[in-house]
Amino acid sequence: LQAADRSGTMPLSWKKEYEQSSPSGMAAAVDIYQCRAELIRNADTIRDFVVRLCDRLDEKRSGECQLVDFVEKDKSSGFLMNQFMETSQISGRFAHTTNAVYLDLFSCRFFEPRKIAEFATAFFDGANYKNQVTLRQ
Repeated sequence: LQAADRSGTMPLSWKKEYEQSSPSGMAAAVDIYQCRAELIRNADTIRDFVVRLCDRLDEKRSGECQLVDFVEKDKSSGFLMNQFMETSQISGRFAHTTNAVYLDLFSCRFFEPRKIAEFATAFFDGANYKNQVTLRQ
């Protein structure tokens, strides 16, 4: 479990771990807290984020971003997002009641998980994030 603030300090080199273990892929689960409400409640903003994230990952999107808005009165209210890519997939939950974003990313290629978490946190103007990374064997 990796936790960080915007200082960017991380104790582990994921590139080195990736190269040494020759995994089938890697996954990152990024939880972003205290996001700006108007950003995570706007479908166009979320779609723009997906395009920019795919560009950062140098991934070709496969099909359109799937985005569904669940309007409930409990903690399940918010957008669900899914985007397929040639070697990857991004999914996300944009929680309206807590102003949190929960992103899941899988890729068959290496990506720098801290940079992705920092980009997403800045994009949604989040206060901090938690990043959990797994190398898939």
